[in-house]
Amino acid sequence: MSVHDFMRDYRKQTVSCNRWERIWQERVAFELRPHYTWVTLGKIRALTPGRGDGSAGLDWLCALADKHRVRLEGIVEPFGDNPPMTEWQLDRFYERHGFTIVDAWPNSYIERKALTVN
Repeated sequence: MSVHDFMRDYRKQTVSCNRWERIWQERVAFELRPHYTWVTLGKIRALTPGRGDGSAGLDWLCALADKHRVRLEGIVEPFGDNPPMTEWQLDRFYERHGFTIVDAWPNSYIERKALTVN
């Protein structure tokens, strides 16, 4: 398990957008914060909502986490003036990608333990 290797791989496959976000395949912006043994997913944002890009991007990020055996975690919080998904919808979105809702008050805390990759 190596957060360092995960972040190096992540940076190689994304492009810096601003101080906090990196873009994957010109489709999805991620905001990640590395820690010693896990990575916090601060935000995922499809550049064009409604096309499945967010799901594709999260699939890619989860596969990368599995490759490096890194745990992902975060807080579910809709953002923006007119969020494309409610918190309930976001909870279901993350659950479909293997995240567990650890605590749902006041905002859901989620985590996804890395799957073993052969």
